[in-house]
Amino acid sequence: MKTPSLILAAAALVAVSAVAFTQDQRKPAAKDLEARVRLLEEESVKSRELLAETLRYLEAQSEQSKELLKALDRAESLGFTKGMNYESREALLVGLRAYLRRQQQSLPQAPRTQPR
Repeated sequence: MKTPSLILAAAALVAVSAVAFTQDQRKPAAKDLEARVRLLEEESVKSRELLAETLRYLEAQSEQSKELLKALDRAESLGFTKGMNYESREALLVGLRAYLRRQQQSLPQAPRTQPR
């Protein structure tokens, strides 16, 4: 009779050990997931900050190109394109204006985020 009791006790011990082992396995996985989520949240914040900084930079470049266009118009009105070889200066103004206008087009916008 001791043998069945011994077998039952061993089986119970194995069952309890298995449950304990399973719970121990879940805890590190949950900790790992929490750590990964925290890391992803931090990276997301950094990415949003970089995006905002990049958009501010691009907007400033667009505004500055408008100012340079005004300066080119003023230089032209003061006679920059008059005189010998005026066509080269006219070509320069045409090229600069095209470049500056292109800087103002298709300016990326920050994506709309859902409120949390």
